[in-house]
Amino acid sequence: MWKLRLKQSYIDYFLVTWMFCISGNPAFTDTYPLGKILYGVSLLIIMAIMGFKMKVSTFRTCAIWGSLMLIIFAAHYIQFRYITILGSFNFAARMLCAILFATYLGERLPDRAINVMAVVCLLSFPLFILNSCGIYFTSPINTELKSEIFVIYTQNKGNDTNELFRNSGMFWEPGAFAGYIMMTLMLFIDKLKMLLTKYRIQFIILSIALLTTMSTTGYVLYGLFFIYFVFSQLRKRAGIIPAIVAAGVFIAGFALVFNKVDFLGDKIRRELDVSSTLTEDDANPSRTGSMIYDMQYIMTHPLFGNGLAAETRHRFHLELFIQHKLDGLGNGFSGIIASMGLVFIFAFFITIARNGTLKNKWALILLIILILQGEQFLNLPFCMMFPFVNYGSLPDAESRSKTKVKWKLKVQNT
Repeated sequence: MWKLRLKQSYIDYFLVTWMFCISGNPAFTDTYPLGKILYGVSLLIIMAIMGFKMKVSTFRTCAIWGSLMLIIFAAHYIQFRYITILGSFNFAARMLCAILFATYLGERLPDRAINVMAVVCLLSFPLFILNSCGIYFTSPINTELKSEIFVIYTQNKGNDTNELFRNSGMFWEPGAFAGYIMMTLMLFIDKLKMLLTKYRIQFIILSIALLTTMSTTGYVLYGLFFIYFVFSQLRKRAGIIPAIVAAGVFIAGFALVFNKVDFLGDKIRRELDVSSTLTEDDANPSRTGSMIYDMQYIMTHPLFGNGLAAETRHRFHLELFIQHKLDGLGNGFSGIIASMGLVFIFAFFITIARNGTLKNKWALILLIILILQGEQFLNLPFCMMFPFVNYGSLPDAESRSKTKVKWKLKVQNT
């Protein structure tokens, strides 16, 4: 009998790294056949680490959400007489992974996530700098994306030459990288001060990386996050009136910068101008254009959505889907409602509101709604974790370093 003693932190960091990878690293999600079995394998991994045992509360949560998804999938079949078995299984597996990962990591999750994301950011800087200097590489990994995939970094190859000067990190595009940076910071919604004390180095690294993404949604969210930070800290120290005044000053300054920077104000104005001419028969990958596209489907089946199969989800625009003209539809908020319905999104936000470890519930819900305007994050496990995260006190470094996990490996002689 061999005994393998591993620090708990090693298991934690593996799980968080794995969670980031299965939530948007093209080397994992967009390669065949790994992408087809990824979430089933991930579910087995976390269950094996848990010893195929779980607390009663965790089992109850899995049972409730599993039942809810079965009801939604049954409604899809009743509505259309068709569902995608693999797509439905993978969606359910992603949700169950989110529940199990979040409950297993508990209040250690924010600490592990910001440390892992800091490493992801640091790894991206050298390759991003080389790309910006005109030095590019060819990857042996083949995906359907117009990018070179290197596991730790995604090199952009979009039609827009400006894409080459944006940092995607290890995710599928710069906006996704910015989104995951912001979601990592959002885990500290009840402990904002710690970002400037215990985690100030990581916070600086993540902030620099966010700047290199040149992401409109990322910049806007970062500005709002900073304003909320100032407001919450001043409200505690000086009262509500000084906090409101200071927040107003920062909002005015942010609005001024927003109007002056081309890829912020002008980009959004251009999107709104284009979207104002769109009809339900058109498809435009902008945020508002995607919402207009999705509204037609939401209105037909608002409660349970239109399913995950292209044949039902895009049934009015199948020709556009086949021609890949729907690639990049970017509104994750309207997109998840169009697919899974209002029942799913209400259940998601109600679970956040009922999370007893979370104080700033409505601030987090608002930030999630805003971050979904940029990408389809709620189809992926990391974003799905938010209702189940333990937002309580972080463990101290000494207790983390001493905690160990014992794995027993039985070896038989042959």
